[in-house]
Amino acid sequence: MKIAGQTLKTTLAVVFSVSALAGLGLWSSDRTVASADSAEKGAAYAASASSVMVQSTTLPRVELGEAGDISTEARTEMAIAYAPVGLGYRTHGAEVSLPGLSLVKLYIAQYVAEHGSGEDRVEAMRMVSRSDDAVAAKLYAKYPDSIDSIARQYGLGATYGGNVWGVSQTSAADVVRFVSQLRATDPDSIVLEGMRQWSRLAADGYRQDFGLATLPGVEGAKLGWANGRGWHSSVVFGPGYVMAAITLGGKKEHTMDVAEALAGIEYADLAGSPAGGTKKPATTEAVAGVSGARG
Repeated sequence: MKIAGQTLKTTLAVVFSVSALAGLGLWSSDRTVASADSAEKGAAYAASASSVMVQSTTLPRVELGEAGDISTEARTEMAIAYAPVGLGYRTHGAEVSLPGLSLVKLYIAQYVAEHGSGEDRVEAMRMVSRSDDAVAAKLYAKYPDSIDSIARQYGLGATYGGNVWGVSQTSAADVVRFVSQLRATDPDSIVLEGMRQWSRLAADGYRQDFGLATLPGVEGAKLGWANGRGWHSSVVFGPGYVMAAITLGGKKEHTMDVAEALAGIEYADLAGSPAGGTKKPATTEAVAGVSGARG
């Protein structure tokens, strides 16, 4: 339960510009997380710097713990970025490599956008919007260096391709870093367009109606889940922001944890959509530590 004025938790309008700064390496993997003191100073800066932006749009705010990290359950890692001020916050383990699930389809799609054929680019956008595993398997077999190449190109230090796409890894911070750079340098990318056209029902029949994708005002989303439903993830962008979260847990736990991390948002605000998948996956891919990566 959220308590207004709680001494060990500071609610900030987090204003952060990976899109402006990531290309310069100013939000690197070894960046020190803000302390409680610096968070207080940042709050005053963010309040003044974001005053113009919040007149036209409501920016999601995050709950911070006393160390300056995003405050939510330990099973969830989360990162958030806002343009154009240059302040960023995340959970303590947001840079840790975790099962990438279908978030890594974004990296495959971007590689195809830069190096693939016209037909492959069409398929890549469908892979993103419908979270199509069969297309992901086909494209990753054709472009096996796609994830690692994009990781190098965009400075994604916790992102690694696997022998099949479903065992690849990434981090919440890397996903935010990547999407933010795309928004700044290639706003018409097939990756972003695929996210804008995300379908509420995935290719395998699972409902894409959980986590950050249920926030009002979201312009684009990509969701992920393991075959056994033991991991869930989501990344979204909206007017001036990018957020991502990865959870060791079900879609309910994932949605609860992102609601806990966001100021003024409760689980009930995000859980209005009909519940989850009704079809079993057509295929199963072995994933170390999870039942299989899908979504």
